[in-house]
Amino acid sequence: MNSHKLSRESIFEDIKSVQSNHILCELPTGTGKSKIALDFLHFKNIQGKILIVVPRLVLINNWIDEFKKWGYDSYLNNVEFTTYISVVKFANKHFDIVIFDEAHHLTERAISGVETIISTYTILLSATVTKEHKITLKSIWPDLYVYTVRMRQAIEDNILPDPKVVLIQLKLNNTDITESYVLNPKSSNLPIPISYNDRFKYLKSKTRCIVKCTQQQYYDMLSYEVDKCKSLYHRTGNKGFYFMWQKAAGDRLKYLSSIKNETALRILRGLDNYRTLTFCNSIEQTKQLGKYCINSANDKSIEYLDKFNRHKINHITACNMVNEGVNLVDCQVGIFVAINSSDIMIKQKNGRILRHQKPIIIIPYYTGTREEEIVDKMLLNYNPSLVVKAKTLRELKNEVSNR
Repeated sequence: MNSHKLSRESIFEDIKSVQSNHILCELPTGTGKSKIALDFLHFKNIQGKILIVVPRLVLINNWIDEFKKWGYDSYLNNVEFTTYISVVKFANKHFDIVIFDEAHHLTERAISGVETIISTYTILLSATVTKEHKITLKSIWPDLYVYTVRMRQAIEDNILPDPKVVLIQLKLNNTDITESYVLNPKSSNLPIPISYNDRFKYLKSKTRCIVKCTQQQYYDMLSYEVDKCKSLYHRTGNKGFYFMWQKAAGDRLKYLSSIKNETALRILRGLDNYRTLTFCNSIEQTKQLGKYCINSANDKSIEYLDKFNRHKINHITACNMVNEGVNLVDCQVGIFVAINSSDIMIKQKNGRILRHQKPIIIIPYYTGTREEEIVDKMLLNYNPSLVVKAKTLRELKNEVSNR
């Protein structure tokens, strides 16, 4: 952590002064991590072999563009690219410098290859490295220097802009019977429809039933599963129950985001003149909320990203693919339809929007649910004077236009 006032220039000066040859640059998305790495290899006058490790092949083109953008094209002849999955192929090889992009992706499998790579210099880039992962990295590079800038500090020192956050509070419907789920799904009998209040009558009998319920009742059922698996894990320490707990918690959040489609579409129609990125919970939802969807199943994802960056289209929807490592040009509005409990995911999503001079984050969330707990935690990173609530689409449009 740095106590002095920072700028992009002073960050690089700090990194230049580090005595160790192996440096972890833990910097918020949008502070220019890739440029810092390229400036560093130029500062060190690297003449030999360069290895750049990325999470996905699609990010290689981003790096090539960065070399060209900053006038470092001549280095490309010496560069080899690989992914974390394939880095083991470079075991026991020597490089003048190795750059690890999104270094939190260094898994156990990747580490088995990385440990044997010989490099004069190592630069690791990430906005989201856990304490546990730093311990692992220091086991590989004992003299690793960790240089950290927090997002809040970057905003306060005007390296990153302060986003305006517009909250839209939603309430689960507890009147209309719109949902259903299967009780005792492994039973072989033909399912019989029952009401939510009758579910316990059939639970012990192992009769297969289709429980008809409201949104609130469906959410309560999911929360019951979360609490049950969590309790079993804490009582037994069984890892199987831990994974069941995490899956149930994920299913609960996924359900909440899946029933926001109508709200999200209204928001998008109201913001037709703005450049927006909608964060979705699934590939299917990216299709439901936008024509230009970016996901791992869409062959046109790269084409759509390019069109967005060239201002040919203004609205994209995405599931995971743009959470990290992808440069978005002039994206002003981020709509958090999917709300994640992962602090890493939250930081990565914020980073997609904080590249704009006047960023706006719109968060529709269900009160009285796990989403509200996550949003309350998220708000600790934002300027309270720029956090507002909008009850109607008109209020939302006014808050956005007043940014």
